[in-house]
Order: sequence, then C-alpha cells, then structure tokens
Amino acid sequence: MHWRSLDLANLPVRFLQDGHCLAEGSTAAVLGDPLHALAVAVADAALRGHVLRAGEVVSTGACTPARAVPVGEGATFIADFGPLGRAELTVAA
Repeated sequence: MHWRSLDLANLPVRFLQDGHCLAEGSTAAVLGDPLHALAVAVADAALRGHVLRAGEVVSTGACTPARAVPVGEGATFIADFGPLGRAELTVAA
C-alpha cells in the first residue's frame, strides 16, 4: 500500500505494553493532520536557518494521550500505526 493513498489525517493509533492496550488515538491529534504539523516544523526550522536533509527524522507529535506507566526489564512497547506499520521497543536489563 502506498502512503499517498492513505488518509493520513485520520488513521487510528494504538499504544500497547506487553500486548495490553494503554492508549488509543488518531493521527488527527497531531495539529489535525501530521502533514500540516510537518509543514509547520519545516517552516520553523527554516526560520532558524536549519534545512532538513534526507535521512533526518522528524517527530510531528503524539497521537495518543501521554501517561506514566511502570517499566520493567523485558517489557515490550508497541506503537501500532495500522497500515503504516509499527514501532516496537523491548526494555533491556
């Protein structure tokens, strides 16, 4: 699936810890549309004299509410962005 065919402003997002859903949200939580948030970030960077280069990573914002959770050794966290894929982190010792 090509990302341009997706409605990036309305994708569901889930944040899980060890298979349990901690939070649900939407890409709409990022200034209404993550592409709009990216345009704002790029414009702000340009005003400061920074040009984004290929390979740089930009976080446009959070899609789910923030919350504090206990983190133990071996815990696995997943950010599930549906058709865009998932990011996974396992806490090491």
